[in-house]
Amino acid sequence: MNGHSAAYWLDQNSGIWRCDYPRDDKSEYFACSFNVLFGQEFDQGVDLSGYNQLKIKLKFNGTSSRLRFFVRNYDPAYSSMQDNNSTKFQSIILHTKDLSQEVSINLDEFVVADWWLGQYDIPRKLSRPEMDNIVSLGMDYVEGMQPGAQDIKIEKIEFVGGWISAANWYLLILGCWMLGIFIFAVTRLIQLNNQTKHDVQIINALSQTNAELQQEKDKFRRLSTVDPLTQAYNRFGIDQIVSTLLICSIEREQHRDAPEFALIVIDIDHFKRINDRRGHDTEEDFGSTFKRADCALYTAKAQGRNCCVLAENELAI
Repeated sequence: MNGHSAAYWLDQNSGIWRCDYPRDDKSEYFACSFNVLFGQEFDQGVDLSGYNQLKIKLKFNGTSSRLRFFVRNYDPAYSSMQDNNSTKFQSIILHTKDLSQEVSINLDEFVVADWWLGQYDIPRKLSRPEMDNIVSLGMDYVEGMQPGAQDIKIEKIEFVGGWISAANWYLLILGCWMLGIFIFAVTRLIQLNNQTKHDVQIINALSQTNAELQQEKDKFRRLSTVDPLTQAYNRFGIDQIVSTLLICSIEREQHRDAPEFALIVIDIDHFKRINDRRGHDTEEDFGSTFKRADCALYTAKAQGRNCCVLAENELAI
């Protein structure tokens, strides 16, 4: 065409691109397209899977009624380094009358070309659109062109996407919620563990105090009923015994199997004279003799035997 290609820049700095459709062209399909390569190597592209929109702002001057935008994705599963046309061809067709203002295109509107699927015999599992390795972006005319110049001024081509997808955003919210529950559970578990340790310490302290109080109680009970010198029951101790025996007597009237008992009370007159005349040691031995007699009688009775205690020699003063 007079030394010019079908498509060329009128002003590359301003983004003005022209396509000349010759009047004498008799071919079935006239190819005139604009392409942007994203990588230096044929198999190196950009990952657009994180984006969701393509925003385009153009100024069109020509006779074509429709304009096709396309992207090509490289994947070794179906692409070959020796065949530039083997990259997956995905496109969307826009009416040129809609290009008077900025157009937003969702990336999921791109569809894989039927001719490409048939030419490379692509299986169904690989026939869906892919945006993870886009090697080129371009536009061309589909139909309705009249001989002459078709001018396009590219003002804006922009891919738009959130920092995080909606699905990942929901997962992030769910993760934060679960993390909050986990932190709350761990914090509560630590609090309960500390509370348990504190309660155990209090229980142990109360148990120790109770044991000490029980010992003190037994000590004072013994001191209140037993003479510390002779270890014999004092008057209060004898009163306790008598009260117990009276209860047993009442129970015997109600229950025949209640044990029988007898009470022997020995009153030693002038007991203090023993200490005055014979000394403290003799008094202690004398009191211990009656204590041993009392224990012997109690043991014999418990064994069901009749017995008596002879302590003439020990009682002689």
